[in-house]
Amino acid sequence: MAKISGVVTSVRVSHNQRDNIYNVIRSLSGTVNAGVVRIKSDIILKTMEIIEAEEVSRDGEGVVSCSVTVQGRISKEDYGSLSDAMVSGIGLHEPDISGFQSHLVSMMERCLPDLKYAAALLIRNMVSGSPISIHFHADGDGSSGAIALYRAMKTVYASIGGSEAGVRWSSTRGISYNDELFYIDQMLIGSYESADRPIVLVTDFGSTSESNGYMAKISEMADLIWIDHHPPDKRFDSKLIRCNTNPWNNGGSSSLTAGFMTSVLAEMICGNSMSDMMHVSLISDHSEYAKPDSKFDEISIVLEAMNTYHESYKSPTPQSFESVMRDKERFSSIYNEYTEQMESSISIGKSKSKRYKSSKGFTIYALDFEKIAKMNFNYIKLGRYTSELHSAIERDSPESITLVYYKKYVSIRASRSVAAESILLNLINHLIEKNDDVEGGGGHKEAVSVKIASGEIKDVVVDIISYLGGKSESASP
Repeated sequence: MAKISGVVTSVRVSHNQRDNIYNVIRSLSGTVNAGVVRIKSDIILKTMEIIEAEEVSRDGEGVVSCSVTVQGRISKEDYGSLSDAMVSGIGLHEPDISGFQSHLVSMMERCLPDLKYAAALLIRNMVSGSPISIHFHADGDGSSGAIALYRAMKTVYASIGGSEAGVRWSSTRGISYNDELFYIDQMLIGSYESADRPIVLVTDFGSTSESNGYMAKISEMADLIWIDHHPPDKRFDSKLIRCNTNPWNNGGSSSLTAGFMTSVLAEMICGNSMSDMMHVSLISDHSEYAKPDSKFDEISIVLEAMNTYHESYKSPTPQSFESVMRDKERFSSIYNEYTEQMESSISIGKSKSKRYKSSKGFTIYALDFEKIAKMNFNYIKLGRYTSELHSAIERDSPESITLVYYKKYVSIRASRSVAAESILLNLINHLIEKNDDVEGGGGHKEAVSVKIASGEIKDVVVDIISYLGGKSESASP
């Protein structure tokens, strides 16, 4: 039977302690021997204990049942050295972004120090088996970054003998870290004891004060990594974050997408190219640095579609995205159904939109999304639809703003020339400060969303059109 010696670095706690699963960094005389191993023990173990074990049996998931003897406890200093040796053995890799536009590369380079720090934190937790919770925005940008990170982490776990069991993926349509996400993380963290602090990684959420309350709660039990490309709200409490990466912090702009940065982080972790997901991210978020490419455009559309409607009725994960991308027939089916529904809904939207001429020199188009929702299209939801409708309108009206409203939400898009003076961001500030019905909002120069807490959505739309200098053609939009 195989002999195992090492240090217990995390415990996945079970109701029956005999079923606990222990992550062990294997070592011999203080040097790293053979990565990590997951074991079940005939005695109850604690983190930081030094053990000698003899393999008794092995299950189908690579968990080794052992007869264990505790040899003592490792000091924090010695554990740090052991962990450092493992992390150093995996190493941080230089990402390859040389094929992208120079201004994008320049912005990205200014964000690299933050991402390198985040990469080191993630690798350390992968080695120790400490829990990692990853929340990504449910669109093409957030999902492309999640796919790249999933690939990278899978590669590292395979190389060290570790397990993805302690990683939780969560897709969310919201733009803030809220009570639901905190509950998910609290449940995950509560099921582990670990030598390193758990990590909660958030990508493409926005950086608004709506997140502050639950960020404060989770920061008491985990390290926050926040990857975003939206202009930070001046009330956003970044002090709660262990590693905060945003191009706006370094003189950049939202054209450097969150998915692109997360893909760069993934390359740092594993050394494999994630350029496909970088391109998909830029296309998905309509970045000015996106290059036309039919293959990446199709992936972007399928990711958007899967985030909008998923047959399993569960939130999609990087694993489910990858599964569909490998299945040519399923991929084509989703793509074709999505494009057919979008073309039909865009045709309806163009004919039903109300038009307003702004005193500021552009045209405003307003649409009640109820006219689309009643068609019961699986793949058509407010945010992505607004972007696609605006793109269609913009071909005939190149200086325009499109707003689509439904229930408690208003989604707004602006042509690049109109958005240059931050008119939409200023609009958000105006609404939050002056309109008591508005609960919050956020986005970037060319795309924002607004949520109302009370009152009539049409009254907020009237306020928006008035702020934008539109001349109403009727009493309400």
